[in-house]
Amino acid sequence: MLQLQFKNSEKGPLWLVEPSYIVGSDQQSDLVIDSASVMPQHIELRVIGDNIQLINRIGRNVSVNNSAVSYTHLRAHETEADL
Repeated sequence: MLQLQFKNSEKGPLWLVEPSYIVGSDQQSDLVIDSASVMPQHIELRVIGDNIQLINRIGRNVSVNNSAVSYTHLRAHETEADL
């Protein structure tokens, strides 16, 4: 089972047990990030087996491992994302 860990946060890890998660500032998001730079539905995480797909739902302001992305696969222990 996969988990999402938060860097520089007091939040504990989130076990990824659902097939998809919406991350954003909207209170209805699966993972709420209260920040002016985060849109209501900023990204979607799709869990497929032991892989995670990150889908940029806003078209800007998403980077993974210091590279701007619209869609990417996240790799365990090697991925850092900034919203």
